[in-house]
Amino acid sequence: MKCPEIPMARWFGRVDVMVARVPEGVREVGRLQVNLVVANVLVNGGWEDGEVYVVFIGWSGPMWEIFRCDDMVWDEGEYKIYKPDLKRLMEKVKMPVGSCMINPSTSLQPHGNIYLL
Repeated sequence: MKCPEIPMARWFGRVDVMVARVPEGVREVGRLQVNLVVANVLVNGGWEDGEVYVVFIGWSGPMWEIFRCDDMVWDEGEYKIYKPDLKRLMEKVKMPVGSCMINPSTSLQPHGNIYLL
């Protein structure tokens, strides 16, 4: 099964502040894509342990699975400013986006009605 392609930003220059508008509505796919692109740009932005900030615009805000509420430094209505931990964010970016990226045939061995690692 082939995984769907999620378009990512191609430019990875050094950034100090990134501003992203989070789409409103019930479609979580657009919100996920914005959060993943922001995380990828920050992780690949040339920083090691430097200070980098993200401004999210939109009432729904960022996804807490990617940007923790502990990283929020300012919240005023639809504007939220985060100072993410880049090492932790890098670990999340390296994780597979969906179950289609995990190949169970190489890691799980069938043993009767169960699978063993």
